[in-house]
Amino acid sequence: MRALLLAAVIAPAAASSDLGAEALVFLDRLASTGYRGIFMAPLEVSILEPCTLDVMMNPLADRGFFMAMGGENVLDLSLVVEGNGWSVSDSFPDDFPVLELDAPLAATVRRMIVCATDMIHNADRDSVVVMYAVSVVDLPEPADDVPAEQDSTGVQ
Repeated sequence: MRALLLAAVIAPAAASSDLGAEALVFLDRLASTGYRGIFMAPLEVSILEPCTLDVMMNPLADRGFFMAMGGENVLDLSLVVEGNGWSVSDSFPDDFPVLELDAPLAATVRRMIVCATDMIHNADRDSVVVMYAVSVVDLPEPADDVPAEQDSTGVQ
């Protein structure tokens, strides 16, 4: 009986860590293609109860992928990405919604809203991982030296 109780307690934690490991593999793949700004937040959601995460986005973000990955009981997961005065949502029922945003939207993301809209096995809660991966525009580095043809007035 004790072993069964221990297995019941450990099973959700193991499922959550498997989901996190799967998400990390996906983020590593994106990082290897130039998406260096990466964020991942594991959480537990209840069916039909939206969960909002505030996002502190790098203002130099050029483009990116915004995603949510559902656990083993999540059948349909909705994802909404919002900025000031705009929102984009995934329109297909799936347990892994992905939104790709380009500049200037990627740099102005303020919130990600995830909601489990359907689950299997009569589940009412499950693990979800919310994540994004963005590429960042490099600013030109300021020159340390003054060109030889520039006079003291700064006119060339």
